[in-house]
Amino acid sequence: MTIEDDMMIERTWSKTTPSTRSCGASKYLPVTPSIDEEPTQTLIEYEKVMDKFDEARAAKNYDLASYTIELAIRLRPTYFYSYYKKAFLYKSMKTKTVETLKCCKHALLLVQMRRNTFWIHVLTGFLCELNNNLDGAYKCYKEAIDLVDDGIIVDAQRYEHVADVYFRMGMILGDKKDFTPAIQHFERAYGLEHKPYYLGMCYNNIGWCYKQMNDDINACENYSRAIKENDKVVLFFTNRVKSYKSLHKFDEAISDIKQVLNGLTEDKRTVSEMMCELGLIFHTKKQFEKAKEQFRNALTVYDRMFFPYLFLASLSYMDSQLNESVQLLDKGIQNCYDDEAGLNYLVELRARIHLMLGNNELANQDTNRIRSYKKNFLSRID
Repeated sequence: MTIEDDMMIERTWSKTTPSTRSCGASKYLPVTPSIDEEPTQTLIEYEKVMDKFDEARAAKNYDLASYTIELAIRLRPTYFYSYYKKAFLYKSMKTKTVETLKCCKHALLLVQMRRNTFWIHVLTGFLCELNNNLDGAYKCYKEAIDLVDDGIIVDAQRYEHVADVYFRMGMILGDKKDFTPAIQHFERAYGLEHKPYYLGMCYNNIGWCYKQMNDDINACENYSRAIKENDKVVLFFTNRVKSYKSLHKFDEAISDIKQVLNGLTEDKRTVSEMMCELGLIFHTKKQFEKAKEQFRNALTVYDRMFFPYLFLASLSYMDSQLNESVQLLDKGIQNCYDDEAGLNYLVELRARIHLMLGNNELANQDTNRIRSYKKNFLSRID
């Protein structure tokens, strides 16, 4: 989903009895019977590990999240759910596309062996999502919901709720910019959920939908509800910062930024992004030296994000410090090699400065590089 991503925003499956929050007790489905054959202590340990996994994801601690999901797999090596969760982790990391597909396919194989019709639909839908087939994914998720609504799946012993499926359907509708029904799906998911992390995620995504509709007031309200459900999730604060900025509530935005910077996450990219947000606020308030300081600090924390280079180089350019600007751009182009969109901005500004300095050959090289970026981008679209 195009939720920054980073919305991102991945979901997991609770393995509990039906939530008392929901009056729709029929919207639950059975866990694979073999789970009941596992030792009780193993199930208890597994639940503890998965709670740690959720905490790590909330803080964007991907190393710890990777460790805990591997531990979960060792505890229950044939349980498809662990591989499904691992696929979501890799999806959120955005650097392990092949591994994401492998995990999802392995989970699908396990449920096919058990003839778990509901999960076959869900995992097939997730594979469709990974392949950007949103219509196919929505259809699969709807078929999974229909199995429960029609009473085809019945088990008196143990149940899992379908909040996650409604959540995925909401994500897809959000991708398709169909925001009102997307919000309704997130509300359904909230009614079936009980864990604070996921209750917050429902509100977060409702807030994201309002943000896309340029309704920052409702967006802020829902981000605040998300934080009330769970105040340990970095994403809720970073999203609210953006809406506060749009509403010119800079003091509130600064308060949220400080919350993130004061130990809410150790993820260097997120910390750097928040320093940039703080720098932009200072720049808006015409506190230019403070703004520069924040962008320099951002590069000290994480030097592979193009925007601090672009911002500082632009300031030097406007101050007629052209050589300093080129030096910053050179460093940014060297460090941000895996961000083609960002590189395009950096190279474009450098080409303009080379022309001003009379370095026509270097300017032509940069111009050709920009054309190459655009050509490669268009070829991928085709």
